[in-house]
Amino acid sequence: MIDDFAKEYLHSELRDVRGTMLWKLEGLSEYDVRRPLTYTGTNRHEGQADILREQLDGAVGQEAGGIALHG
Repeated sequence: MIDDFAKEYLHSELRDVRGTMLWKLEGLSEYDVRRPLTYTGTNRHEGQADILREQLDGAVGQEAGGIALHG
């Protein structure tokens, strides 16, 4: 059974990733959001989203206005 601290930590991480993904998708057309841009069809991982968004319009980073990925 997962404890409350671990549960809150995981939910917090999921909220952060969801927020990042929504920011990366902001302003894209429905077609651009859903079409696969790689041969394997990868289109929902946060790191992949940065690469795919950069291919579309050059936007990078994990926060609005940010340009660097955190490690």
